[in-house]
Amino acid sequence: IFIRIISGGALLAFILEVRSIVKYRSIDCKETQEGIKYLKKNKSEIKLNLASDTKIRQWLQRHFLIQNGQLIKDENDPQKFSILSTPSILSQPVPRGPV
Repeated sequence: IFIRIISGGALLAFILEVRSIVKYRSIDCKETQEGIKYLKKNKSEIKLNLASDTKIRQWLQRHFLIQNGQLIKDENDPQKFSILSTPSILSQPVPRGPV
């Protein structure tokens, strides 16, 4: 009976861990990854060359300062863009396995 209790607890821990990883890699996380990838690839360009209905453009408009279709650079560091709000996925801890 003791072995069944331990096995059940291990199975429950495994299910909770997989669930938290799936939740972390949800659609919000994918949008954030795509937006960051776009910014890294096009960091020298200020002008947005994206259609207004694309998910990446909508994500950029939610989180970055944009005027006249251009991303606004940070005054103190021209290599960075001015951010309006941090994506909520970045405030969540990364799921870790029970080590």
